[in-house]
Amino acid sequence: GSPPVHDDSIKMLRDTIQRLASDQQHVHEKAPIEWLRVRDRLADMENQGCKRMLYSELLKLATECGLGNIDNLPMEMEVTAMLEKFHDLGTVVWYNKPKLKDLVVLNPQWLIDAASTIIRNPKLHQMANDPQIQSGCMKSAWKSLFEDAVLDINMLPLLFPDNAGYTEDERTQITLLLEMFGLMVSLNHDEKRQSWLVPSLL
Repeated sequence: GSPPVHDDSIKMLRDTIQRLASDQQHVHEKAPIEWLRVRDRLADMENQGCKRMLYSELLKLATECGLGNIDNLPMEMEVTAMLEKFHDLGTVVWYNKPKLKDLVVLNPQWLIDAASTIIRNPKLHQMANDPQIQSGCMKSAWKSLFEDAVLDINMLPLLFPDNAGYTEDERTQITLLLEMFGLMVSLNHDEKRQSWLVPSLL
């Protein structure tokens, strides 16, 4: 038969991200040598398993690579221009928006994995802490997600736990990105009781 709907959504996300990743050769079009140094350092970091970094870490890296030496051009403006170019080329996933600006994704698979944590059939794709969530105090929130397609904000620390390397900021960023990609729709904006509809789980 045809693949389950949630797999189609993940495929759509993967296609969207791959569409962002065009031919990397274009970066040689008049890119300053300092930008190319940054790009090479980011590629090395990704090869060593780094999937994402903070904007502040990228600023430090950019300084080490010689950015910030153009008269009358603030460092942040140059870094923003560079990141927007890298995003267009698929070198990074980065959005110059509130709350998202701090996250620079080096490996798009990190985003795909995050989406797959929410958009999945838990009978077919089980995560390590699923049994713990199902039997604990979040049992009704679990049912709500996988039976009614409504994600409760209190599920986020269980789906993206600290011990798996996720931060509070990243949990927020993941929900914002999935909203931006059209994979989740915010049902209310009360920060403590926020919830989202996940259409592909319906």
